[in-house]
Order: sequence, then structure tokens, then C-alpha cells
Amino acid sequence: MKYIYFHIDEFNRDAITASVLKNEFKKHGWVLIYGNRVTSHILKYFEWAFDAVILPKPTFINSFFGYEKISSLKSKYVMLYTENIGIIANDKFPKMVLKGALDEEFMSGRTACVERVDAFCFWGAQVAGLVKKTYASIENKCFIVGHPRHDLKALNNKNSKKNTVGLISRYCTINDYYSKSPIEQIFDRYTKKQMYEYYNNYNGDYLKWERRGQFPEEDLYLEAVDIKNTILLIISLNERGYKVSFKIHPREKTSTWIEVFKKHNLKVEIVNSDIPFTHWAQDKLAIVGPPSTSFYDCLMIGTRPISISNLYSEREQFVSKLYEENNKLMPYIDSPNTIDDLILLLDKPLNLSSKVLKVLRLEADYPNCKDSAMKIGNVLKTILKESSKGYLRMALGRQLYSLISFLFNFSIGIGRRLKILGASHSANFLLTPSTIKHINRMVKK
Repeated sequence: MKYIYFHIDEFNRDAITASVLKNEFKKHGWVLIYGNRVTSHILKYFEWAFDAVILPKPTFINSFFGYEKISSLKSKYVMLYTENIGIIANDKFPKMVLKGALDEEFMSGRTACVERVDAFCFWGAQVAGLVKKTYASIENKCFIVGHPRHDLKALNNKNSKKNTVGLISRYCTINDYYSKSPIEQIFDRYTKKQMYEYYNNYNGDYLKWERRGQFPEEDLYLEAVDIKNTILLIISLNERGYKVSFKIHPREKTSTWIEVFKKHNLKVEIVNSDIPFTHWAQDKLAIVGPPSTSFYDCLMIGTRPISISNLYSEREQFVSKLYEENNKLMPYIDSPNTIDDLILLLDKPLNLSSKVLKVLRLEADYPNCKDSAMKIGNVLKTILKESSKGYLRMALGRQLYSLISFLFNFSIGIGRRLKILGASHSANFLLTPSTIKHINRMVKK
């Protein structure tokens, strides 16, 4: 029997993958143990007690253990990416793709984390191919597993469409989940003076920072325009008898939207953040919002995505080249110029062109991603061999880890109930027994 640690970095995004893998790994007689940002502080003392550790990116190895301990790590390390599509997969920007796959440290010349990885589980051939072509030394560690959140077990197969329009937000500068004000974000940007995604002092290679956050004052403009159009769209949909379901971005503060919709008497259902995106979006007439990698998800489950990016003609001047507006899928996404034109699209049948299918195949391994969990299991089988470790010692280590993990999560929960500690959100959720049960029940058996 093998014991595998899986890090859930953001609950709203990663819990469904954890549930799918737990279900799949049972077939191999393996036990999947969930981790979060709380337990990451404990893992450094007990990583030897696990046969494998699955993390989202190589940089997490340094974050969890520190460079000085990397050479002494005992477990097998597998990278299963939480995001591997969109602008960070666009091979028109190869440096961005490599930085997204291998992290800033590696591209800056600090190679220890990448060298310690036993397997990289990329979603599609576009990213995997570029990594293998550029760094032949890790080619045999690279695997294509597809988009894990589109494994067949992760979907709920709702085929009939309701008279409901789904809206998504992406307004993290204006409505930050840590309540960090826009003024503070602008202040941080221009006092830290970060200009590069990475800079390699050894060979002079660099990538200029041109993604969200580089110019927060321009991000504020984009978000303000999109929020205005979202509000106008909700009013128009309400007047025309459509139901509106609103899924808030995991890095936004939910209470802000609840208060605004209640104050202005707008008829909007705010979706429980625990519900996986694909479960929510599958029976909607369309999903509408600013450019997002969520549009990939929509097309793969048969729901029309509609972008609001063209509802204001001057918006484009604030879009930098490495924003999601410029990913390979966006040229094929409906982006109407008026709200009336947008509403006309709601009843239009969805057909995926060969060009769209090519983008989805190269970036997310669609439609073969339906077997993503099985492919991840096969990757683990290739690197997990019978070891001479002390099984009793490992078992005792896991028991001690579980006890300390429970106490840590329990103590923080008490602190939050007493309002000594901050409120819970997707990134700092707690692994309580009820949360673990909820994750286990997310997928079909």
C-alpha cells in the first residue's frame, strides 16, 4: 500500500481534483491524504512518511522545505499543475510558458527544485513539448495527463439547459479577498519596483513583467469598466425574465457582492463557493464575464462562453500582451459590442470549430482529458517502486503527522470563531473532518 500526500492550495479550485484522485487511487490500493496551507508547515518534518507528494509547481518544494533541505528529501515529488492553459500556455510567448511550468527560481538559474522533481504532469502537448524541447535533461520526467478537473468523474453530466445565465467575476484588485485596498496594491507595486517575471544573473536571460499586477492602476480601470457592464447586464437580464447565477472569483471578497446585490434589490443567485465550476456551469445557457481561462472549461462541457470585453470600445488600450485577453482561445470567443447583441447569443447553439478543438487539444488534451486521473495514476506507477524504507516507522510518522495536523486545523478554527484570527476563504481553508468528508463526496463513485 502506498500513501500519497496531495496539496490543496485553493479549495474552490483544487478540491475537485483531490476527490477525483482519491477515488482513482483506491483502484491501485493507494491512500490519498489531503494537505493545505496549514499542514504545509508540518509536512517539512514528515515528508519521509509519504511515498509520494503531489504539489502544484516546483517552487512549492522551496516554500515548504527550503533550499537547504532539498537534497535530503526522501519522498517522490510529482508536479500536478492547477493552471496550465491560457496565456501561460501560449507558445507565442515561450519564456512565459517556461516560467509558468518551471517557475521563477529555475528560470533565474536556481535549479534545485526542478532537479528534485520526479515527474511533471502537464495538461497538454503545447507546454510539455516546449519544456522537453528546451530542457532535454528533464524530458523523461515530462508526462501529458490532460486537464484534471475535466476527468469524467469530475463532471456531473447535466445535459438540459435552464433559463439561467451564469456570470463570473474577476475583480481582485478592487475586491481583494484579504481586503487589501487598491491604494495599498498600487503603493506596493511602485515601492517594490518589480520589473521582471524572472532575471537570470548567470546568463542575462529575463522576462519582463507584463501580466496583471504590473500596472494596478490600469487593472483598476479594466475592472471598473467590467463591473459597470456586469451590473448593466444583470439589470437587463432581470428585466427580460432570465435568472442570473453569479460565481465569484476565488480571490474576491464574497460579502461585498452580497451586500451590493441586496442593497440594490438585484435578483442574483450567488453560488456557493464550494461548488466546482464545471458542476455549476454545465446547465447554464451561457457563462458571461471578462476574458478568463474559465472559457476553456465552458467549451469543454458544452456551455457557451461570452466575453464582455468589447462592451466598451476603449477598454483594449489598457490590455497588455500577457493578459488572458490574448490567449489562443479568445479569438474564437463571442465578444459582442452591446448588451442587446449579447442577449441574442444566449439561445444560439454552440458548435466547436476545428480551430477551437485544436486549441483545447494542445493545451488541455481535450477530449482525452476524460481519463486524466487514470493517466496521473499511471505516472505514479512508473515512479513508485517497492522501497526498503521502514514501513513501521513511516506508519508511525503518518499517525503523528495526522494528529498534529488535526490539532493545528482545530486550533485555528477556534481562533476564527473567537475572531482572533481572520475569516476563512478559499486559500486558507481548514481541513476539518467535515471538510474532508465533503471533498470525498464531490465525485461519482
